[in-house]
Amino acid sequence: MTDELAHPIKLVFDRREFLKVDYLGTLDINIGIENQHAVATLVIESLALRFQSRRPISGGDADPHTTVLYPGSPISISPGKLGYCTVAVRPSLLFVPYTNLFDVAIAYRLHTDTISELQSFIGQGWFVLIRPAPRLFGRIFISYKEPEDRNLADLLFNFAKDAGFDPYMAPPDIKSGSRIWSKKIPTAIRGSKFMAVIWTDKTAGGTGVQKEIKLARQDSIDIVPLLENKAADPKLFGRDVEYTRFDRDGPHLVFAEVIASRRT
Repeated sequence: MTDELAHPIKLVFDRREFLKVDYLGTLDINIGIENQHAVATLVIESLALRFQSRRPISGGDADPHTTVLYPGSPISISPGKLGYCTVAVRPSLLFVPYTNLFDVAIAYRLHTDTISELQSFIGQGWFVLIRPAPRLFGRIFISYKEPEDRNLADLLFNFAKDAGFDPYMAPPDIKSGSRIWSKKIPTAIRGSKFMAVIWTDKTAGGTGVQKEIKLARQDSIDIVPLLENKAADPKLFGRDVEYTRFDRDGPHLVFAEVIASRRT
């Protein structure tokens, strides 16, 4: 939704320019701003690009974690003239993948003999193709309770893939005739950079996750425990391992931050 008709601002993009970037990479986006007022100088006090988010946001509001602010000083544009600014965008794992549309939110004043009140404008932007990073960072073994926590594991899997890891989950990896606990799972764990453990209030109802943790510790594989807020501490990870807590209804921010931090 835009309010372009009520304001003397016209946004200008080079529609021939194909904007593309990998997750956690950097892209410069050039924005033209035309002042269509006949006599007043347009002063842009703030400008933000608001991208689509993977997180569910109530009321259709913009997600602050996928909003990128222009860091420069105010932009002054004379009547009938065109001004430019460049915004550096580094898409986090919360950005919607592939075609991600953004709008432009501007706070401005009009200067004539007097200075107007601060006004707000939201205009249609353009789109950026956000791609998974090259798989250069090794395997992540994702341990979780199947099927109860599959949705959480899928979310973490997608974040890891987009960040450039090679994520692995044992239940979808069907190898007919393979020996699950003597070969398939131990081999996958041993070849991983680290194991991400999703521990919820449902995990203790089975033994699979506990077995995977034991195998990882035997092979000195780093363990990254992700504990649901309402789940009790299972005390399986060792005294020197830090836990990261998450809310089952909104794990996106925590999962994305954990995966991005492990990449660096």
